Amino acid sequence: MRHRLFAPLAVALAVGALAPATAEAQSRGDKYYGVQAGASLSSFINDVYVTDSRWGFTGGLFAGRRPQRNVALTLEANWVQKGVTESDVEDTGIRLDYIQVPFTVTGGSGGFGAYIGVGIGFKVGCSGGAEAACDNAKGTEWTLPFGLMYQAPLKNGKFIGFDVRYDLGLSDAFDNTDIRNRAWLFRIQFGGVKGP
Repeated sequence: MRHRLFAPLAVALAVGALAPATAEAQSRGDKYYGVQAGASLSSFINDVYVTDSRWGFTGGLFAGRRPQRNVALTLEANWVQKGVTESDVEDTGIRLDYIQVPFTVTGGSGGFGAYIGVGIGFKVGCSGGAEAACDNAKGTEWTLPFGLMYQAPLKNGKFIGFDVRYDLGLSDAFDNTDIRNRAWLFRIQFGGVKGP
């Protein structure tokens, strides 16, 4: 099952490494910022099975800088709903809410970009499932976010974008298990750019 995850990761790395710039209107030294919101589609995964997916909401803020024209560094703070509609472990659905703080590196061309990074999530809520499931949910999780995005420049230094991210859990979601979160995030972005 893990080999299926490496193909999209390899593509994201290759595009990010080879592409010259994420937005033609942006240049070295530019700072950017914005808001993003959309849907999350999450499930649990381990070496044996994958659970039924659950739709949720995600939204947050991002800011970054371009140290070079072909490199963008971004820091985010997002609220992400994860969980499952039904778990083989608890025989019922569960929702976990996190505040996630990912740091990503992006490369791209003509408004298109690919990125990869690392993130940490802080659990801020848990509902559904057996009471023991929420009691055993860990307070933090490490993730590997990678994805593709498109940003179109607007007037007055603004831009609008669309982002598709795969958020792979690197740490266990619950005590004494090898169950990890994984989620797809589909987001609309709106932001602005400031020169150096």
